[in-house]
Amino acid sequence: MRQNAILDIIKNNTVQSQQELLDHLNHRGIETTQATISRDFDDLYIDKNRLTATGFAYGQNKKMTQLKKDRQFLSFPITDIKQKRDMVQLQTHPGMAEALGEEIKSKDLEGLFSVIENDALVLIIFYSVKDASAFIKYLHQL
Repeated sequence: MRQNAILDIIKNNTVQSQQELLDHLNHRGIETTQATISRDFDDLYIDKNRLTATGFAYGQNKKMTQLKKDRQFLSFPITDIKQKRDMVQLQTHPGMAEALGEEIKSKDLEGLFSVIENDALVLIIFYSVKDASAFIKYLHQL
C-alpha cells in the first residue's frame, strides 16, 4: 500500500525531497520514516530526474524497473541453455516450459521468429545467429 502510494504521488506530483514525499504520505494517512522511504526507493528504482537546468524531482527508473520484471520472468527454473545457429533451447523442470514459452512470446525480443514449447523444453527460433547469441547474452546478464 505504501509503495503504491509513493508511485502514485511521484507520478502525479513534482516531489523534490524525501520530506516532501513524507508530507504527501502523511496527508494520505500513511505514517512512515525517511529510512523506510529510502528502502522503498531502492525497491521501486526511484531516483532523481532533471527537470530543468537547476531542478530535480523523483521519478521511477524505467530501465531498472524493466530489468526487475525480466529477472522475475527468469525466475522460472531453467536447468540448461543450448544454442545451435539461430535457435536457443531452454530446458526447464517438467511442467514449466509452457509458461516460460508464453512469457517469452510476450516479450519484445529482437529478431524473434517463433517459440515452441513442450512439457520441459522451450525452443526459441530467431531470424539470425546474431539475434540468438544476443538473447543468450541477455539471459546471462540477468
